Amino acid sequence: MRRDYVKASAILRSVRTLFVEWNEEGLEGYSTNSSVEIDALEALVSPFRDFIERIEALRSQLDTVLDAVRTYLGIEGQRLSLEEQRSSKEQLTRMVNLQEILHKMEILIVSFYLTEMARLFFEALTREIADLLTLAFIPVAFFIAIFVMRLLHRAKDMKSEHS
Repeated sequence: MRRDYVKASAILRSVRTLFVEWNEEGLEGYSTNSSVEIDALEALVSPFRDFIERIEALRSQLDTVLDAVRTYLGIEGQRLSLEEQRSSKEQLTRMVNLQEILHKMEILIVSFYLTEMARLFFEALTREIADLLTLAFIPVAFFIAIFVMRLLHRAKDMKSEHS
């Protein structure tokens, strides 16, 4: 439309120039032929100009809407990012808690294993007081298990630091 408007305006200027060169003069209050023709041509060209102005206004409104949508999407993106960070933090907390539980389970399993091994040893040594010795060995088994697990985790941490 803009191209057609520019082309129509150029033709209208050419026609005006042509009519000016004719030096037409009015007759007793009547309009000149050239003024009537120019008015008719301007009436043909003006819808192009009006349409272009409406398109520019519409484009401006659409740009405003697009800016609002971009702003909304940006805010939503930030909100989702914050939720994702919060979720990751919660998941990390759950994983740390699970790791602590697993560490305690490791201690229980090692102490149970040590207690069972001690029971077998005590039964082989003396059958009469094996149960009493096994019962007395349970706290020792817990301390040994805690000590062994700390040594293993410390060795694991040192190995990962050197890697």
